[in-house]
Amino acid sequence: MNIGPKIGEGHTAEIFLRDNRLAVKRFRPGIPVQLAEAEWRAAQYVTRLGLPAPAARAREEWQGRPAIVYDYVTGIPLLTHILRSPWRLRRHARQLAVLHRAVHTHGGTGLPPQKAVLEHQIRSAPLLTDRQKAAVLARLSQLPDGAVTCHGDLHPDNILLTPDGPVILDWLTAHCGDPLADVARTVLMLRTGSLPGELPRPLRSLLQIVRRRFCRLYCTSTCASRTGLSSRSLPGSCPSRLPVWPSMCRRRKSSSFSCVSAPCFVGGLPIRSPARFAASSAARRCRWPLLRFRSAPAPS
Repeated sequence: MNIGPKIGEGHTAEIFLRDNRLAVKRFRPGIPVQLAEAEWRAAQYVTRLGLPAPAARAREEWQGRPAIVYDYVTGIPLLTHILRSPWRLRRHARQLAVLHRAVHTHGGTGLPPQKAVLEHQIRSAPLLTDRQKAAVLARLSQLPDGAVTCHGDLHPDNILLTPDGPVILDWLTAHCGDPLADVARTVLMLRTGSLPGELPRPLRSLLQIVRRRFCRLYCTSTCASRTGLSSRSLPGSCPSRLPVWPSMCRRRKSSSFSCVSAPCFVGGLPIRSPARFAASSAARRCRWPLLRFRSAPAPS
């Protein structure tokens, strides 16, 4: 196996280049094998559907750890485009909404059922009492099942803009379910992703403003691309089923799907010390920093 340099890493895995044309995703120690198998099955399914995603080529073992081989795709994350051209925030939000809609045009019968995944995570949530879990599960049972492909973790840093068009990354949490629940998951991440605790108050306030603005634009674009949704459906004031889904996702968020603190990214570069950065000249030149949103993996 001719493995090249490390080209990326996340909470669950490291990515290495092979032969300048393949990307090998090796899972970290302690990650359950079942999690890797779930991603492999989801990746195969997405590849067969022809969705804009890196094609999954093989499932391997590398140094005693599970690994998945994908086509190597080069491009720039949508998040980086947002940081470099914040005056195009509306355009970027529309890109996210249109891509999300495209995912939901495919059936998802070969993926894990959404409500079963949610039920498992709600039952495993350590911050909920048994009584709260029972109430949430009762409400969950009344919601529609849905039968479309859902990404489960779609946000600007999981979209790569390439010369051949956008590519969606990280299909680990893909499932079959209600598309509005998938939209609600994205809205929840955009609204409530944790900010680093050491951020100065002015920078924190600016981040909140930018995040809320992008979320509103995403909601507006989502409503415009879907029949039957009004402009008030996503914020939560419409008596439809959509406002209930963020509540379900929050219960899930109490478990392993919580958005964790992440470094600020300005101009596509990580800022390890936000407090020090806020006092720098670079901070004064950059008016529109934004957060990288990340999620922990689901339990196997």
